[in-house]
Amino acid sequence: MLRALIAGPLALNHHVLSKEFCRRIGWLKPDGGLKDMMARVTMLAMHRDGLSTLPPPRSAAPPSSVGADPSLTPLPPHESIGETFMEWKDAASRLSIRKAKMIRRIGRCAAAACLAVFAALALFAHQAQGANKDVVFIKAFYPLDEPRFHCIDIPGHRDRVRTTAALVVHTCKEGIWNLDGQFDPAAVGKGMLRMPEYDLCVAAASPTDGAKLVLKKCGGAALQNWRFENYRLSLKRHPDKCITIGPEPSRLTRGGRRLPSRHMARSLALGTCSEEALERQLWRLERPMKRTGSIMPFK
Repeated sequence: MLRALIAGPLALNHHVLSKEFCRRIGWLKPDGGLKDMMARVTMLAMHRDGLSTLPPPRSAAPPSSVGADPSLTPLPPHESIGETFMEWKDAASRLSIRKAKMIRRIGRCAAAACLAVFAALALFAHQAQGANKDVVFIKAFYPLDEPRFHCIDIPGHRDRVRTTAALVVHTCKEGIWNLDGQFDPAAVGKGMLRMPEYDLCVAAASPTDGAKLVLKKCGGAALQNWRFENYRLSLKRHPDKCITIGPEPSRLTRGGRRLPSRHMARSLALGTCSEEALERQLWRLERPMKRTGSIMPFK
């Protein structure tokens, strides 16, 4: 084909000859353009190896390389069609390796994205309102001044929960995030008021009236060993000391002041078990409601 074009009636220069050769044999780039540069290199290689005779250049190349026709650049003495082909093959191989590496990187990124999705789903399941775990609220037996009842709770909410602060009672968090109010019922049966989300247990700061209730590492110390009997929670070593809700009126929490849920809170402390404080010392263990959305204040 190439010899026929060179020997044809049209006197074609190297540039036109390479393009025509590509059109005749359908030598195209992936974007549909002609591979005329590669064709020129091949033609020059064949010319050097004596396999064909190209027509002489129309004009001599200028001494400067600026503006020079790349098709007229002399080939190195060692170049041949076989060597040129091997170089192209090596280049293609390197390109394939790069593509393979890129595909592996994309695969790793996709795997990482999948792991992130699975982690998010696991976190969502972990934060479900006790639907898949055996957890309970420690809920006041009587509503006092909060018809939605009070539950033992850690001050703060979600990432602002302060596990080092004294415990309080808070409007029971039915239908919303409530991990900071969940207790392990099996541990209660063993005398420990354990919060599984934090793996900490309720302890009295001292065995005296007014002592704050705080969270400590579970270890069976005397001040975190409780008896749940006749709806009261008292220290086993000091059975006359009960967990007691404060006598003051419930107050709006910081969130309750700005949200329509209007959640309330009261203080919580150790107190002498007595008939006078009975309604503030009785408790029940109750699983969180399987509902969505906070319970609004009753009108």
